[in-house]
Amino acid sequence: MAVLVGLEPERGPDPGQNLGRGPDFAGLLEKVRSLFERTRELAVIPDDATVHFEGSLAEGFGNEGSDIDLLLLVPGASTEAVMPTVLFVDGHRVEIRVQSHDQIHKRLQRIRRAADTGSMSGITEDLLNRVQRFLRGTVLHIGPRYAELRDVVSYPELTSLLAAWWHRRAGQCLRQAAALALLDHDGEAAHWAREGVAQAMKAFLAERGEGYLEVKWLPLQVARLRACGDRNVAALLGEYLGLEYAQTAEIGARDFVVRALALSARLGAPAATLDPANVILRRVPGVTTWLIRSTTHVVRGNADVFVLSPECAESWRHVVFGETLADTRARSTHIALFVRYGLIALGWRGAGTIRPVAAMCDPSRPLTPAPSTRRPVITINGATADGHIARSPLGAKPFAECASALILANMVLENAREDFDGALKNGQWQVTSLCGRRIVTMAVRILASAWGVTPLPGDPVLVEGLGTLVPEHPHLAATARRLVRLSVHDHDEALDARAEIDQFVSDVQAASGGEMFPSSFASREQWQETLRYGYQWLRMAGYLEAYLELDEARDLLSSGGAQPSARTARSDSESVG
Repeated sequence: MAVLVGLEPERGPDPGQNLGRGPDFAGLLEKVRSLFERTRELAVIPDDATVHFEGSLAEGFGNEGSDIDLLLLVPGASTEAVMPTVLFVDGHRVEIRVQSHDQIHKRLQRIRRAADTGSMSGITEDLLNRVQRFLRGTVLHIGPRYAELRDVVSYPELTSLLAAWWHRRAGQCLRQAAALALLDHDGEAAHWAREGVAQAMKAFLAERGEGYLEVKWLPLQVARLRACGDRNVAALLGEYLGLEYAQTAEIGARDFVVRALALSARLGAPAATLDPANVILRRVPGVTTWLIRSTTHVVRGNADVFVLSPECAESWRHVVFGETLADTRARSTHIALFVRYGLIALGWRGAGTIRPVAAMCDPSRPLTPAPSTRRPVITINGATADGHIARSPLGAKPFAECASALILANMVLENAREDFDGALKNGQWQVTSLCGRRIVTMAVRILASAWGVTPLPGDPVLVEGLGTLVPEHPHLAATARRLVRLSVHDHDEALDARAEIDQFVSDVQAASGGEMFPSSFASREQWQETLRYGYQWLRMAGYLEAYLELDEARDLLSSGGAQPSARTARSDSESVG
């Protein structure tokens, strides 16, 4: 195994020591000392601070555009800000960070525990990066008690931990690449394969003393090891450079994935092959399914609502957790979307759930696409589909509350229609007028709810603001403002009003997707159908602890969709006998 000479600094290193950083490092160090003296005129530098020169330039990398990074280590247990002070000195950008001995010591102790136990719990990229920069820093000025910090963990212990950490991360990226390739998403698979082989190379380098974390200087790290490595090491490094920097036209995405997986295994990363039997469908906690009529909704984390197209819903019904890609009947295109949106997870046989993380990035979170712009937002039959999977512009709880308000407004509208017809027959013109206005305001509520307005304000606000809330239908807003002032004085006016109101309601139902809502109070069958509509929506609302306007709605939910005093089919048959 080739090891870079001089990569571990001695405790309290001589400020001029060249730590394998190239022949020009001594000249750079003199320049940094000069800039540091100029920096004293612009920033507060405590007299008892140890001053480190760290970062890419201190590693022997960097270029004319790189920062000059200085770390001030002050004795004591103060909590200093991580944010740097940025200065511009003689044409150079100088970043100064201040940290207390206690802050540095706590980070070193976390690495010490991980090295002793082998546990990566709590070991983050930020922690490793800060400790690596500290251990590889060049001292410009030594303050009191500095040596105590150098006694906690050695650089070889850190690079050994880094190698194991990079191997674990590389394995996750490589498995993700293999899984996506098996799902025929070769383009994204190639991106993850590139991440995986780069992280496998970082592990390979760390095993040989090259511990710098940031990936942008990976080519220079490879070159530095190649210059002092043996023939086998040099061959692997050359193969990596050839694969990493090959033109995409020369290597297809699938071929790149295959070659990256093979090279990563030779670099010591966990092996991953394109075998569908290795990839397992797994449940994601907090993901629930809600079928409203024929529309499938998936709620993620009680926060986001996704509506699936009919074809996508068919695949969703075929997802069986524990099955492999070799077994599942769900379409691969849809499975990839389910994974991307965090609706299901993929596992690797014998290695748990696949959780890829790109270098220098936070752990991946599921994609949250921009919300659908289709209108209406919601109908009596569910959200409006928009492609394979669409995210509702409403969060889960507002979505359920909006749907409940939509169903209630439809029911009250049907009730007001019954009252209107009864008043018309009896010649009760004032009652007829009030019932007509009631129909109109309920239709306005239907339209506002369908457009995602929740919670609903008072009816006067809705009627006057409908043109703004539902800008696609200005004629309906104008009609509502006129009809809400309806006044009936005789039978002919009542008939004319009913015709106009019926047309208005028909137009609202067409705009809101509510043409099929049953005439709730016309028959037993229509009432039962209304209850079925209400119960499906109320189940979602109850699960999400959404606001329900009426106690009757809660009763329907608690009864499982049944009327409290209705006889069951069995009791009806027994009574007849």
